[in-house]
Amino acid sequence: MSRGFAGLSIVVGLAALLWSCASLGTRVAVRNPELVDSIQVVGLAPIYVDELTLAVCNQADSVALAALVSQIKKFGSFKMVSADSVLAQAQGDSLVYAETFLASARRLNLDGVLFCKLEAWEAQTTTTETVGFGVSFGTGGTRAGLVQEDVTNVNWGGAKVSLQMVKSNTGVLVLSTQFDTVKGKSYWMAPPPAKQIADAMEGAFKPLAKAWAK
Repeated sequence: MSRGFAGLSIVVGLAALLWSCASLGTRVAVRNPELVDSIQVVGLAPIYVDELTLAVCNQADSVALAALVSQIKKFGSFKMVSADSVLAQAQGDSLVYAETFLASARRLNLDGVLFCKLEAWEAQTTTTETVGFGVSFGTGGTRAGLVQEDVTNVNWGGAKVSLQMVKSNTGVLVLSTQFDTVKGKSYWMAPPPAKQIADAMEGAFKPLAKAWAK
């Protein structure tokens, strides 16, 4: 089971306006701009990271959380409440769904909830590698020697972060942002996954912070 939410089941009607921002890797959807000012205290939901991303970078969720908290402290115009504090109010569910988390946020009188999803862009490379020593039998006779096979390796190709700010008392989506480093960053040499996660988080959070600054 992936870390974070067992089901991130917010129904989002994306009939909102989508446009490109500072780079091709950024997308912003403003659904209810009139609600922005009413959200001053926000609960952070556990960051959703799929199994494939964790297989490439085992600490992806903790790296993403640290990057998100850092962005909020630098640029956020709202007070944040940790996921653990909100989860302590969860009642009756062994699995934490978005609806459960929103209910916990309402019990704490939080104005909104910030959901975050992290994905890895994977780059696959296939190489011929020696996998051992063996004996082969064929029409030309018996042969012993090194055995080679085509081996596919999965490497980190980039990071994509999606953020959704939701009004806790109604479950209404206020705005969402997305940033991916594949389209949005021009790395001369790709940095380690942790750096790419931080860059993706910064790219996704800046448009959200600007909405509160208006």
